[in-house]
Amino acid sequence: MRSDTPTWPTIKHDLETGEKWTFDHGPGRSGGEAVFIGRDGATAEDDGWLMTFVHDVPKGTAELVVLDAQDFSRGEVARVLLPQRVPYGFHGNWVSDRSVPPPA
Repeated sequence: MRSDTPTWPTIKHDLETGEKWTFDHGPGRSGGEAVFIGRDGATAEDDGWLMTFVHDVPKGTAELVVLDAQDFSRGEVARVLLPQRVPYGFHGNWVSDRSVPPPA
């Protein structure tokens, strides 16, 4: 692997305590901007999931990865292998189907 291959972990940072948790996606694998999806009935601020695209630079592939926002030590809760690489910088927002009116 080249020394200039990016390897960006997913980081959770508590702004009140300064505590930081890091999830390393592995050598040559870089996480994009994570999106938080709250769990139904959540009572804690971080009760839910983080969803991010992960680029595997050596393989030239991408995955959609889901992490437990409260417990990075669980590892990947889900991985969806994508049929093509998603470009760096791609990001979006999660919108629950309950917040969008049904099609007319």
